[in-house]
Amino acid sequence: MGVVNVMEKVKITERQARSIETLLKVWDGDLERCVLCKVGGFNSAYEPINELTFDDFVKALYIGYEIEPEFKANDYVLFDDGSIGRYIPAPKGFSVKHHPVRHATDEEIEHEKERVKWAEIGRKVNEWREGDIVERLDGELMEITRMAINTSGNKFPFVDSVQMTIEHLNEHFTLVCPIENRFDK
Repeated sequence: MGVVNVMEKVKITERQARSIETLLKVWDGDLERCVLCKVGGFNSAYEPINELTFDDFVKALYIGYEIEPEFKANDYVLFDDGSIGRYIPAPKGFSVKHHPVRHATDEEIEHEKERVKWAEIGRKVNEWREGDIVERLDGELMEITRMAINTSGNKFPFVDSVQMTIEHLNEHFTLVCPIENRFDK
C-alpha cells in the first residue's frame, strides 16, 4: 500500500476552483463555514464542488490546490511521451496510451502544423527535392532545379539555377507544390 501525503495539494478543475473562490468571497474567507456548507451539498454556482470528496474539499481549502488543465476536443496538447498533437477524448470505457499534460504553446503548435504538412507528402520537415516549386518571401514562385551534395554530405539546393544553403532555403522560402504533385513532370 502506498503512502498518502496528507499535506499534498489537491488537483481540481478550473470550474471547481472558480466555485471555491466564489464561496470564499461569499463567506469572507471563513473556512469553517465553507466546510459546513459542503456537508449539506451545493447547488447552482457551487455545484462543481459536489464532485470533490469531503476530504479533497477540506484539503483544497486548508492546504491549497492545483488546477488541472481542461482539454477540449482538437486542442493542441503536449502528451506525456513528449509529442505534440490534437486532443481527442477517449470514449467511456476506453483507455489511451498517452495522456495530455498541458496545452501546447503557440510555437509548439506551429512546429506541429509544419511537421504534419510535410508528413502528408511523406517527407520530414524541410526535406526539399529537385523539382519542388517554392515561393520566396516576396511572393515570387521558383523551382528547385538541382540538389547538389558536397563531399561532407551537405546538400546545396539550386533555386532557379542559383546555389544557396539549405538554411537560406528554409528561412526565405515555403513549399508551394512538391514534385510528386506536379502534372508537368
